Amino acid sequence: MTTSIGQFIPNLITIVFLTAGIFGIIKYRDILARITQVFLLGLFCFVLLTFAESAWFVFTYRQPVVSANSSSQMKSRAKDGSSPRVVWLLFDELDQQVAFAQRPQSISLPEMDRFKQTSFVSNNAYPPAGATALSMPALINGRLVSKIDPIGPEEMMLRYSDSSKSVKWSEEPNVFSDARKIGLNTGVVGWYHPYCRVIGDDLTTCFVAGDDTTQWKLSQVIVAQWERALYTIPFFQSFSYSTGLIDRLPRQEFFRQHQVETYSEVMQQARNVVANNDLGLVLIHLSVPHPPGIYDRAKNAMTSERHRNYLDNLMLADRTLGELRRSMEASNAWDNTTVIITADHWWRVETWRAGGAWTPEEESAVAGGKDHRVPFMIKMAGQKEAYSYDQTFNTVLLRNLVGAILRHDVNDAPGIANWLDANRTIGESPYRGE
Repeated sequence: MTTSIGQFIPNLITIVFLTAGIFGIIKYRDILARITQVFLLGLFCFVLLTFAESAWFVFTYRQPVVSANSSSQMKSRAKDGSSPRVVWLLFDELDQQVAFAQRPQSISLPEMDRFKQTSFVSNNAYPPAGATALSMPALINGRLVSKIDPIGPEEMMLRYSDSSKSVKWSEEPNVFSDARKIGLNTGVVGWYHPYCRVIGDDLTTCFVAGDDTTQWKLSQVIVAQWERALYTIPFFQSFSYSTGLIDRLPRQEFFRQHQVETYSEVMQQARNVVANNDLGLVLIHLSVPHPPGIYDRAKNAMTSERHRNYLDNLMLADRTLGELRRSMEASNAWDNTTVIITADHWWRVETWRAGGAWTPEEESAVAGGKDHRVPFMIKMAGQKEAYSYDQTFNTVLLRNLVGAILRHDVNDAPGIANWLDANRTIGESPYRGE
């Protein structure tokens, strides 16, 4: 009963204000019409500028789906085990608490659990930031990033937490340039960041799926623009959230469809790259379990239908791990490869709850509260037993740890623990950004 009243009051307030607004528009329509004319004339000077900027963008912007550097540049890797190999699987928004520490009974993650049985497993790892934009360059470069600014299709400016100056991401040393210096081939398959265009010089092979809207059809873009205009209407946003309208709007459907396409593109490339034994260091930045839900776990099928949620995507992430593992096993790469599983940030509950497309099952999954830990698991080449590590640390140190593994300075799970004890500094990052 309390819940019904709590839902009724915001809806009633919204209806009252909408009714008052409509009455005011009708009564004072002549005055409002004159004010609107003056306002539109004042804005007209910006129209030419907007069209000029749009034309410049159309003629200068490059397609964001990029396949970089030919595989003909790839050197054959030694087969005797003297040349190490690391595959880094980064699941976007994979959450330690929900996936492992307090997993809901409604989901199962058999591939993740199987991986844990033969891996170094951390129980208290924190990411460099609470958002992909800051966290990924921090993980790749090995330094906390406080700000990032795109300055074009092929460059981003980074500001490190210990500096007041911004630097070009493309010119910064990173985990891939480290690997190239010791003669290893490197590869990235991912989404969100334009890795190929920004750090492509440090990569032997690269593929990045497009951003959130650049592959939408013109009709979809027009509908999305009209939908955004609706949010300028007073109280429309609160009304759409309280009634569940937000999840029925066309833009949400377009986004889900695009996420299905992005996932499919990334996986098509990832299966081949992880199985390529000539690549010494590979990063696969996967788009799941990041919402919106694009997987029907009851049917074991991809979907762009409504009502799918983060827990569905968690099971898709698990299925993804199984597919990539089987690809590596088929090419005899699994046993002699060090495989890292982690995430760029935790499940941002407040962000998605406020976004409207939120389900009772998700609310139940976080009923006991939420923390900011992420999974951190490493299966060293040849490892057969689990190793648990409980000390707190930040995963920004991954660049240096990967370098230590590639140089054979770290060769087993106890070695990882010793290295972390000697090099860990902060735990939770100050750049939460939820």
